[in-house]
Amino acid sequence: RCDIEAVRALGLVPSAGNVNIRNIPYEYRQTNASIGADYRFARSQNLSAYYEREDYHRAYRERAETWEDRLKLGYVNRALAGGTVRASLDYGRRRGSTYVADPYDAFFSASFGPLPTATGTNMTSWIHINDLHRKFDLADRDQTTLNLRWNTALREDLDLSLNLQAKDQRYPSSSYGRNGHQRQNTINADLSWQPAPDLNVYGYLSQQE
Repeated sequence: RCDIEAVRALGLVPSAGNVNIRNIPYEYRQTNASIGADYRFARSQNLSAYYEREDYHRAYRERAETWEDRLKLGYVNRALAGGTVRASLDYGRRRGSTYVADPYDAFFSASFGPLPTATGTNMTSWIHINDLHRKFDLADRDQTTLNLRWNTALREDLDLSLNLQAKDQRYPSSSYGRNGHQRQNTINADLSWQPAPDLNVYGYLSQQE
């Protein structure tokens, strides 16, 4: 701190503003709280509901605080003759405090002095990031995820599982760094074979778009 004040007092301007002068301490405090319930409304059939609240308090990041509310609804049916069906629908909504695109000036040489005006100075090194840029772990986000899973026993020693997932993500306040709307679809099939009590063989095939 004394060195920075001395440089400022002398009226010196560094030749570049993007030189790292000290480490950035990415400290944070995370709090999670959740509540859930399961209800068996028929033989071998269950409904479930879960709510979770996640809070982050960060130091030296673009946002001092973010919070996300998540709601998950689930259904399980074990009474089917052909196997077991599991389905879930998740919704998450993340918001946060005021977004400061570049809070790191104090950790770079730009903090030594005012913006340069001399001809020939590397002006672009003072511009660290676009003010409208948003990072993936801090941006406002609305996310919906649908999961479907089916398990069946093809034989006494061979199990088959099929999994489908459709995910939709929207970033309502992002112009740069995050696409406004993202979709992701995943399908997975896996086999589990137990030819002997002390041997298991697994195989799977996945595709994601």
